[in-house]
Amino acid sequence: MKKIFTVSVIVSIICLLFTGICVAEDIEVSVSLDSPASSQTFSPGDDVEISGQAENVQQVSLIVFNSKGSIAYVAQPSVLNGAFTTGFQLNSDALEGTYTIKIGAEGLGAPLEFTFGVSKDSPSVQPGGGNTPGGSSPATGGGGGGGVSPNPEAVTGNSEPGATTSTGSQKFNDTNGHWAISSINQLVALGAINGYPDGSFKPDNTISRAEFAAVLVKAFSLNQQGNITFQDTVNHWARNHIAAAVASGVANGYDADTFGPNDPVTREQMAVMIVRAAGLEGGIGEINFDDSADISVWAREAIATMTREGLMQGYSDNTIHPLKYATRGEAVTLIMNTLNSR
Repeated sequence: MKKIFTVSVIVSIICLLFTGICVAEDIEVSVSLDSPASSQTFSPGDDVEISGQAENVQQVSLIVFNSKGSIAYVAQPSVLNGAFTTGFQLNSDALEGTYTIKIGAEGLGAPLEFTFGVSKDSPSVQPGGGNTPGGSSPATGGGGGGGVSPNPEAVTGNSEPGATTSTGSQKFNDTNGHWAISSINQLVALGAINGYPDGSFKPDNTISRAEFAAVLVKAFSLNQQGNITFQDTVNHWARNHIAAAVASGVANGYDADTFGPNDPVTREQMAVMIVRAAGLEGGIGEINFDDSADISVWAREAIATMTREGLMQGYSDNTIHPLKYATRGEAVTLIMNTLNSR
């Protein structure tokens, strides 16, 4: 069954330069999915075509989660003549069950969700169409301009102090020309991160451990059934996200009583948590940065993994700065790099 979500975005389209008067009109942004249908079932190894209609938007962002909530596919297809299409091939050992497609786009207040099934007993179902088996998702272009390394996480949480809900048009007043703007817009469209009430995103601000945990839980759809509480998170706005991250084995406290939710997260801490959240295979080998000796023993394998996969890079002077506090721009870029690499 087709689902449609429409939201009005007030956009100024005509400005009378001589009078200074601007005329605005409502632009209806809508996205619908044609295939796969919610009742459609595929077999492991089948090609899955994802196609739909979109109005007044140039690109959509989508993530496909398997029946256990792990990421099966990520893409940002362009909208041409009001339609978008992409596709991927299920692995021969793909998990059975219900798969979820989450779609975001500029102008949508929240991502849309659609489902389809996978069963070994199902006959092969091919929705006509021309998708490329095993199609890969586009790169985020997140190399981190100005020598800044791509890094994980960023602020989320509707209850986060100072944060607002999705800005809708995702036109922040401080991201134009920023090296992380593409990743910022993509992650906002997926509903995993927000800006601030003043219309800013603050891409160069640091990120707290609580904010980082909240974005990880949302971006990677971690199980939110955790009930672990630290003495310093009992009344914290992110206590449920922190509990979920800890219960999923993604985050740890400093000790049994302390999580340090408001402490800025370091680059090596983020690398460890991203590797765990994404289920990346550990990396073993040399880490050839001039400051490699500064990397904590517990973070060496994670940083080796991230750099091996091209998800995290060093600075232009061949340093990695593992103890440096990460910025929101670095955080968003590493998350999108990781999502797009799967």
